[in-house]
Amino acid sequence: MDTWVLVLTLFSQSAVSLATVPGYSSEAECERTAVAFNSKTGGRISDDKVKASFEMRWTCLPGPRSSGQSIPSK
Repeated sequence: MDTWVLVLTLFSQSAVSLATVPGYSSEAECERTAVAFNSKTGGRISDDKVKASFEMRWTCLPGPRSSGQSIPSK
């Protein structure tokens, strides 16, 4: 359970920091960042509740995916 708390904390902080980066608008950059972030965590987003909770926070702003694109799963 401690692992999931750490993972959720990491996800929350990263999603917030990405949303506040000026000029974070390109769809390709959003995709690259999402893939890089997912690989950094080792693709450990497997628990459905954890994944759903994280995906609700993951948004690429602003741009073509501003409707709320989630990190692509492996």
